[in-house]
Amino acid sequence: MTYAMVFYMSFISYVHNIKTRILTQQGEKDERVSLHNSFELAYALKHLNAPYRFIVYKGQGHSFYYSSYAILQGIIDQLDWVKKYIKPYKR
Repeated sequence: MTYAMVFYMSFISYVHNIKTRILTQQGEKDERVSLHNSFELAYALKHLNAPYRFIVYKGQGHSFYYSSYAILQGIIDQLDWVKKYIKPYKR
């Protein structure tokens, strides 16, 4: 497989089509989703001036099984994102 084929199949070749705000939450030790890919997405979104937030949870894998604190923090981060970007949010 050539680099061009890999790039064509990659999400990064389509990042310019993103029209929505992106919240990326990733465990530092995630073995399913490459942390490098998430950093690449964050860099591309920043370059495009797209609204995004990229959060890496230290010591966590893909599913945050190992820490109740990380699970709670992930939920809080999601709620903060919803409050900021999903309208109408009334409290």
